[in-house]
Amino acid sequence: RRPPRSTPLYSSAASDVYKRQLLYSCEAAKITIKMSKGNKFLQWINYRVRATIQDSRMLIGTFIAYDKHMNLVLADTEELRIIKPKKPGEPYREQKRTLGLVLLRGENIVSMSAEAPPAQQVRW
Repeated sequence: RRPPRSTPLYSSAASDVYKRQLLYSCEAAKITIKMSKGNKFLQWINYRVRATIQDSRMLIGTFIAYDKHMNLVLADTEELRIIKPKKPGEPYREQKRTLGLVLLRGENIVSMSAEAPPAQQVRW
């Protein structure tokens, strides 16, 4: 059994904690995320991003969601691989393929950068 609270729920100490937390509602995915003011990763939601992973592949997609392990969910994703030439003097080749919706494990991510800002939605 838990002891009673020493401070009421809406005391100044408790309200300071709640002031530091924001409630963000992602309209497109219909999810609710609790975040603190220091969370800068949330500003990239709905951006077109390029994530480079450990095996030097690049995934370019719309940044939909993430979690505490930095796992990413990317929509409309394309994979870009740079293939080394077999003979010296030949140019490098790029191979692109469409993947769609991707869950990318945070442990494999080396870097992430913005490709384009979110597309503006047309309101009627």
